[in-house]
Amino acid sequence: MFLEDGNWPKADEYCERVLDLDPENAEAYLGKLMAELHVRTREDLKDQLEPFDNQSNYQKVMRFGDEKLKQKMIADVAFISDRNETAREEARIAKEKTAKKCKKTVAIVIPIVVICTAFVIVLNKAIIPTQKYNAAVELYTAGKYVDAIEAFTALNGYKDSAAKIEACQTAIVDQNLRPVDMQKYAKVEMEDEVYTVSVDADAIVEDFHLPNPKNATLDLGRYPDVAAIYSLTFLVTPRDEGGWSIQTGSDRSTAAEDLKKGGLKLTNTEWTWTETDMKTAWASLGYPRKFSMKKYVLCNQNSAGGYVLTVDHERLLRNIGWDLPEDESARKAHTGYMAVLSLGYYVTPLVEGYLVETSSTQKDVYAMLLENGVKLTDTTWTYTMAEVEALYDEQH
Repeated sequence: MFLEDGNWPKADEYCERVLDLDPENAEAYLGKLMAELHVRTREDLKDQLEPFDNQSNYQKVMRFGDEKLKQKMIADVAFISDRNETAREEARIAKEKTAKKCKKTVAIVIPIVVICTAFVIVLNKAIIPTQKYNAAVELYTAGKYVDAIEAFTALNGYKDSAAKIEACQTAIVDQNLRPVDMQKYAKVEMEDEVYTVSVDADAIVEDFHLPNPKNATLDLGRYPDVAAIYSLTFLVTPRDEGGWSIQTGSDRSTAAEDLKKGGLKLTNTEWTWTETDMKTAWASLGYPRKFSMKKYVLCNQNSAGGYVLTVDHERLLRNIGWDLPEDESARKAHTGYMAVLSLGYYVTPLVEGYLVETSSTQKDVYAMLLENGVKLTDTTWTYTMAEVEALYDEQH
């Protein structure tokens, strides 16, 4: 696609990515050669002005390509060489004929040449370039960027042709960028009836088939587009009339340009949500929902002054958000509800603190919770004595 659009830098970068995965991919080297020669299709290779068999990428195609590809490349080079040799011979013959005619007409032609030369200078320096420039601008305005690039290039720097070429190339890149709908990747979570909205960067990487940064061998320096995705955030601002205004941001100043390097552009970066919208987005997050047991610790003291850790069942149930019946006997028929009520902490004293393990009076409690869309995380951890004291002070 990039070759057909004349986007040579992007085509070369795409081929480089292929070679990162397969260093002996002859088709990728052919793509790099075509980008280097500014050729859109393979058939156009034989239209080059000079043979290209001295190019490094040509030599790698010949090294790694199959027999059919190598024969095609050899044939193209031979065609160019034969064509040029024929042209040189025809030019030599024509030159000899022209020389003979010129000797007879020099005396007549000189005065006419002086007049014509003056006119040609004016024509070539002012009239024709202006007409061609205006035609190129019309192509650019009409969105025909590839044709406009060719037209501006032919002007050899006339007026701001170079800047117009860059503008066309930027427009071509923007046309081919894959849109990332940011509202689609808004991950809504709720705790204690407070919503938080974050970017589901993992989902973006998966949907657009980008390298996974969780791969320990991945060098993010080579994939600035992936680094940019993980820098994205949402700024959530309450609105006076209710609901929230949500804007996409990043702590990476080059995020937009870095995303372009990966063929991506952000869309739908700002929107508003009502309370209903936010709740719907939260409900659509999918199951199982994850809940950290470290967040639901109640810290009290017994009569001996020792610390006692218990699960805040009420808060955990509220954040899970099950639609439970008001009647207690009916609630007990809900396996998830009973599983939550069975949760507790088993605390083991250590030399400098405590080991805390989530426990239950019911067998297979984790499986029961999963069946009801809940997954517990951080089920085992350690506290220092200072952390337990701070937790107690915070709650009392």
